[in-house]
Amino acid sequence: MIKNQKKFLHYLQDVKKIIKNEVNNEDLIQIEQLIKKAELVVPVVGGFSAGKSTLINSYLDSKILPTGITPVTALATEIRFDTNDHIEALDENQNIAKYELSESELIKENAKDYEYLKLHLHNQKIKDIESLVLVDMPGFSSPINLHNRAILNYLSKGVYFVVLLSVEDGTIPQSLLRELQNIDELEKKFIFCLSKTNLKPKGDLSLILENIKESLELEFDYTNDIVLLDDNSGESLKKILKNIDYEELFQSLFIEQLKGIYFDIDSTLNIKIATLRNTNEEAQKAINELQNGVKKIRAKQESTIADVKEKYSSQNIEAIINAIATELLKNQETLTNMALHNPDGLSVEINEILTSKLLSEIKRRLESVSDRVINEFNIEINNSLRDISNFSLDADWVNKLSQNMKAILKLSQQGLDKLGTIADSKKNNAIYKTIASILGITTTILNPILEVVILFLPEIISKLTKASQEQKIKETFIQKLHAEIIPSIKVKVREVLPEIYNEQVKSLVTQIAQTFEKELQQKEQEIQGTLKAKEENIKDGEKEIDRLLSIKNELKEITTKTLYEEV
Repeated sequence: MIKNQKKFLHYLQDVKKIIKNEVNNEDLIQIEQLIKKAELVVPVVGGFSAGKSTLINSYLDSKILPTGITPVTALATEIRFDTNDHIEALDENQNIAKYELSESELIKENAKDYEYLKLHLHNQKIKDIESLVLVDMPGFSSPINLHNRAILNYLSKGVYFVVLLSVEDGTIPQSLLRELQNIDELEKKFIFCLSKTNLKPKGDLSLILENIKESLELEFDYTNDIVLLDDNSGESLKKILKNIDYEELFQSLFIEQLKGIYFDIDSTLNIKIATLRNTNEEAQKAINELQNGVKKIRAKQESTIADVKEKYSSQNIEAIINAIATELLKNQETLTNMALHNPDGLSVEINEILTSKLLSEIKRRLESVSDRVINEFNIEINNSLRDISNFSLDADWVNKLSQNMKAILKLSQQGLDKLGTIADSKKNNAIYKTIASILGITTTILNPILEVVILFLPEIISKLTKASQEQKIKETFIQKLHAEIIPSIKVKVREVLPEIYNEQVKSLVTQIAQTFEKELQQKEQEIQGTLKAKEENIKDGEKEIDRLLSIKNELKEITTKTLYEEV
């Protein structure tokens, strides 16, 4: 178990002991379960010829992957330790079909029915890295639907990427550059490896290496060493995995959720203390203001959805569509060469351009919308609670609540909420549970659009092959790119994007509004509960305040040491 994993679990145990029954601990129990089960997913990406399977097999001292599991079926394959060798094929609903290792051909036949595979092996090398899950990814030239399914899924699930490029490519191809752009867009980390280096003389290798270093630094500010791999590179992968900063990665997965939970607990203690310090009349006034605040939020929710759609939806959708068209035109030369020399790969190339551009454009624009909406609700709630700041519900509290929302929303946009089931919980106490599922960009927006576009591409592309001469093909393609392909893509995207985008915006506003609403309702309940206890059980108010302050201070001390102090 990773040190930070142990540290966080120990922290949660301490928190539960300190707060006892003062605060509902459902959130603590749920995140504790997530932390216990958490894994660091490490996809190995690159083209079919990059040597991904060879690298993993060399590390495992086994030739299991070339037997036809991943490259043939184009399904991502998670490699896991087990005392019994077998394969599990999982569909989109996580239903599992079990296979023997010898049944890879059967998996291939049914590949379209599955999302990914789990390869279970009794291998000590896998057990040695039990905190990591290596994933052998399909190559970029795999069938589009399977490629999208795997790449988009593991862009979300992955926390660290091992990127391979064959030395025979010489330079970083556009397909790999786009993949790196997607990884970078979601703020994930990667290490770059140059494979099959034994196939080039040292002089040629040095030139290739220098060229790649320059490209990576220019495009991604990548200054780490490029790992050189030959045909026996298991030790190199072992070093890569050993050098991964497990602790930093694990902390990034849970630190914001844990800070959010502490904020909730501390806020609850503050409310109880404030209720004991104020009169019953002042407490009732606070309850009334909180109830009015909830009504205002509900009213603002509908007006905000309509306002955002009217002001920004059409504008953003058109901007996204135009950005796609611009990107396709920027790649005109590449697409033309594909039409000339590899017509079958043209759909793949267009698909990759669409995927990368949609991912970055939609993410950026929804981020802007979410920040704007959170800020608007922040102002509304600050105005509503202005007269009851003596109950620790002042601007600082509202601002901190808003900051927590933005932090957890960012995790969702990076896909880090996909680690567990918190996002699907119907409980309503913690911020992260209502925010974490807002932006499933890679599944709810990209795939439907791409599926529509991919359906009509082959028909357009097939017309190009009728031209017999090279120049004629180029001219025909450029003409069709401008007059037919790009306009057709824009039409198809315009058909499906508004509904999907607007649904995301509506969900975004609704979730933000509901989170604020639930927070206010929770504070109302806490005041009412403390009032009742004050009347029935609490004989010495000052003594009770001192007890709660002691809990608050003890909690602050361990939280500061665990979550805020740098080790």
